[in-house]
Order: sequence, then C-alpha cells, then structure tokens
Amino acid sequence: MARIARLLGVTLDYLAGHGRIHPQSLKVGDQALIDHASSAMRAQIEGLHENLTADGLLRLHAKSGARIEAFADFLDRADRYNVPTYEDGGLHVIEVGARSLSALTMGENNLETLQQALDLVTDDGLRRRWVTDYAMAGHRGTLVTLEALDVQMPNKPVRVRIEFVRTLLCVQDVTGNRSILNFSLLVV
Repeated sequence: MARIARLLGVTLDYLAGHGRIHPQSLKVGDQALIDHASSAMRAQIEGLHENLTADGLLRLHAKSGARIEAFADFLDRADRYNVPTYEDGGLHVIEVGARSLSALTMGENNLETLQQALDLVTDDGLRRRWVTDYAMAGHRGTLVTLEALDVQMPNKPVRVRIEFVRTLLCVQDVTGNRSILNFSLLVV
C-alpha cells in the first residue's frame, strides 16, 4: 500500500479514506487504483476489529508509521510498556488494557498487580529474555513470538498455564514518546 501511495503521489491516509487530493493531479486510471486500494485497506481494518491477529496488527503497524493513534480502537486488548534497554533489569508497565490477556488472567486490569508479578519473577533467565525481547522490539519495531506461561498468580491462589502469540509493537505518540504495545493473543 505504501508503494501504491508513493507511485500515485498520495498518502496512506488518503488511501484509507481520510483526506483529499485534487482530481486534476490524477492520471487516467489512478482513481480506479486508489478506489481499489482504499477498499482493500478498509476491509483489512474492519477484519481486524472482528478478529485481532498478529498479521493484522503488523500490517496496521506498518501502515500507520508505528503511530500509537492507529491502535486507539485496540488499546483495551494491549498492555503498554516503557521501551527498555538491553541492560535493564526488568520491564516497566505503563498501562494495562481492560481486555488484555494479562488483565483477563489476573482477573483485573491493575497496573500495580502486573508490575508486581513481573518484579517477583525469580527466574533470571526468563526475566532477561523478556527484557531482551522488548528491547529488540524497541530496536527493530516489532517482534512476534509464541509463548507459554506457567506461573502462580500474585493476586490469587491460582496457577496459570497458557500458550499465546505475543506481538510486541514499538509505537510513538504525537509528542515523540516511544512505548511497546504487547498484544498477547491466546492460542486456542
């Protein structure tokens, strides 16, 4: 889509149906191509609303230029973290999505509970891997992994065993602040 936008001299926002260009700047056949690309982009975003997938999230990340605003409709399904360095000793939670996998697993979308759970991990290898994964996502922009979790919940006497696809996306807000969105999608 980015290549089509560049070739046509329009923005991705225009292809998605936002914004206008002057009709006299279009060449013959351009409008048909723009209409086709626009409908394809809208269908992908509508499909993402119905069935959140790692592939759909990666596409949205690429199309949006890694802007957090593009994920506004999906932030309730994600947890947000500071971008760590490879040397950091742990992860720092900024926000817990009301319908994120961690909120569903904990039974609440409580930032302090999630931060406590992360801080209490005694397996240094696991903690190191998490920091490395998030730092790598901050460096590369994205990281998708298949994860398995087998832990005692810090806020209730329940042991959780789940498998999920973890999609880490480094995003930037309007002020230039970067963070990592964690979309963890349960494998069923």
